[in-house]
Amino acid sequence: MAIQPLSIAEPSTRGEIQRELQAVREWSRTFWSSFSAGEFFVPLGDAWSPADNVRHLIKSNRPVARALTLPKLLLLVRFGPGLRPSRTYSAPKTTYLEALAAGLRAGGYSPSPMPQEQQTDRRATAASVFGQDEVARADYAALGALQRV
Repeated sequence: MAIQPLSIAEPSTRGEIQRELQAVREWSRTFWSSFSAGEFFVPLGDAWSPADNVRHLIKSNRPVARALTLPKLLLLVRFGPGLRPSRTYSAPKTTYLEALAAGLRAGGYSPSPMPQEQQTDRRATAASVFGQDEVARADYAALGALQRV
């Protein structure tokens, strides 16, 4: 089954952001589940395997999801008031893609090696790769935080 690339609109309101996040979540679930267990753990040439990509996405997005659940006052005390206007969705995306093209590496957000035994046990794989409850809680907490904004 060929998975079509996801096209994201330029969200600007809370409702639009929530709608786009939900679309990304549904598309991601379909995309990542389209791999067989064997394909999921095999590196793509010199690049990470699909499992490694999922673990990287979870590891790099978890702090953002948690930050979205913090009280606004705490964020204000920690980071101060915003001194510039908000950026559109496409602005940080462009910055990120340019940084990747210039050689940006994942650094501390790289997935750690997964033991061979976890690559064959589907239950352990789901818990290890997707973080099951913790990831679901962070995901829903982030969406809930957007509802409170």
